[in-house]
Amino acid sequence: MNELHQISLRERIRLNLISAMDKANINQVQLAEKLGISKGTVNNWARGNNSPDVDMVPKICHVLGISILSLYAPTKFEELESITSIRKSEPITDDEIEHIKKYRTLDEYGKQAVDSILNIEYTRALEIQKQTSHKEITAESPVLFYPVPEYSEPVSAGTGRPIDLAYPENIMLIKEPPRGTSFIAHVNGDSMDPTFQDGDMVFVHAQNEIKQGQIGIFFMDGQEFIKELGDGELISHNSKYESIELDESIRCQGLVLGICDESYFED
Repeated sequence: MNELHQISLRERIRLNLISAMDKANINQVQLAEKLGISKGTVNNWARGNNSPDVDMVPKICHVLGISILSLYAPTKFEELESITSIRKSEPITDDEIEHIKKYRTLDEYGKQAVDSILNIEYTRALEIQKQTSHKEITAESPVLFYPVPEYSEPVSAGTGRPIDLAYPENIMLIKEPPRGTSFIAHVNGDSMDPTFQDGDMVFVHAQNEIKQGQIGIFFMDGQEFIKELGDGELISHNSKYESIELDESIRCQGLVLGICDESYFED
């Protein structure tokens, strides 16, 4: 199989930023005004002289109406090379063609949701393949580790915590996580006591909808929450905290599957 051509992260961000600006019909001057920064700063991003810092990325994505992950996602050029490489080694199945047809019918929000989940699962699958081929062997029996992406920046169980750009780092578990686990998140605050406590680590399946009565991760006004979905509201399990009324700006980012306790780690 041909190797996928790799471009630098800065170049990937530059290309994705330009593409997002074109789709949003926003030029460099307009973007600079909306962000409250100089035109020269935006011009440097567009030229690839440097990249936005971590504090600026969420603001850019909000203005352009894109997800943070999409700014770092493989470019269309990389995707095309990847598809071409796959086609040379194995034919595309009817099921894969059907998936493509369904994807093309989605609106921009739907595509962003699918892309986010796909990127997380793709990264996890690659790590599993790597671990399977290089797993550690002891004198008694093979030890299998389960790699899971972990976001160290905690989600709020209180009144909200501003989201910062965070890259997941894979942690190795010694027993299999709940089926469907996409990543691990940290809990901050006590509003979900006694179900989840401050400092807990939770397994999350990335998805954009959950059922009433389930607990999920939600994004609102640049902040992330862990709450139970109620009837038109987000519910805290600690009676000291009031519920949050749902509106169109609140988006679900995943379903909480359970606590990642000490039993999942080596002694």
